[in-house]
Amino acid sequence: MPIETLVVHKGHPFDYSTFFAMFDENPDVNATAVEQPAAQVMLRPENVAPYETVVFYDMWGTESPDGGASFTLPSDDYKASIAALVESGKGIVMMNHALVQWPSWEGWRDMSGTSFMLTEGEVFGELAAFDGHPRSANVRAQENCVVLCISCSKFVGSITILAFWSSSFFSRIFSIFLGLNRGD
Repeated sequence: MPIETLVVHKGHPFDYSTFFAMFDENPDVNATAVEQPAAQVMLRPENVAPYETVVFYDMWGTESPDGGASFTLPSDDYKASIAALVESGKGIVMMNHALVQWPSWEGWRDMSGTSFMLTEGEVFGELAAFDGHPRSANVRAQENCVVLCISCSKFVGSITILAFWSSSFFSRIFSIFLGLNRGD
């Protein structure tokens, strides 16, 4: 029996036929597509109930009324729907831009584990300290800020002080993530 899957999309250009072919050509998946903003209604608990999995391939919440310093927030209703979705235990797949949508909403950041908006105390470029490759992240400040540059040896050393196993542990975890990203 195919997996009932809701595919949420819109907000960035993509090749519809190629993207949806991966669902259409898979007999184990029965996909229903819904575009934003209609998805915000479709994701209410009573509407998403028939689906086992939700795939997010949208880029929403990035409208900036002031030209870049702030972004829109979802409605309280949508926030409640996403919280209920997470609590339901349904499969959630976030693809591409969907990981970093709703940059001003902490709830989305908590669920996706990432954002393109750093807040005070967050780091970027730390992967390079573990995998030996050049830094793969760039940051542009939207307002005056202080940036601290820490050498790889000091960064890894400070983590090693926290726990003797952390350096090899994180190095292994990051290499797994990089392999997945490259398709290894």
